[in-house]
Amino acid sequence: MVLVAAALATVAALTAVVAAQRALVYIVPLYSYPCCGYEQEWGKLLNLHTDKEVWVVVNVDDGPGSSVDSTYVSVISGLKQRGFKVLGYIYSSYGRRSLETVYSEMDRWIRFYNVRRLLHRRGVHEPGDL
Repeated sequence: MVLVAAALATVAALTAVVAAQRALVYIVPLYSYPCCGYEQEWGKLLNLHTDKEVWVVVNVDDGPGSSVDSTYVSVISGLKQRGFKVLGYIYSSYGRRSLETVYSEMDRWIRFYNVRRLLHRRGVHEPGDL
């Protein structure tokens, strides 16, 4: 009886380990421009074969930039076609940038690249900084 209980506990533990491995997510901060010497890095990502969830942080120009960049439109589309989740980078300067500026960049990520997941970098870390 003790051996059966130990075997069941081992199976339960192994099942939990396998479930945890399946839940693993890769987060790739790829801030380089997808051409001009960096094609290899982007190519590796676009050709990645994995059963894990992949999140890619894209940074056009410390945010979405001021106009649409067709190279990024193409690459972001390719990432999405692969099933990768794309996050747009937004620099918030530790809370010193105005909300209007941050909201404007959020809007541009949506309008320019159809990216609705955003990563706010360098946010406020202390409640007194709000």
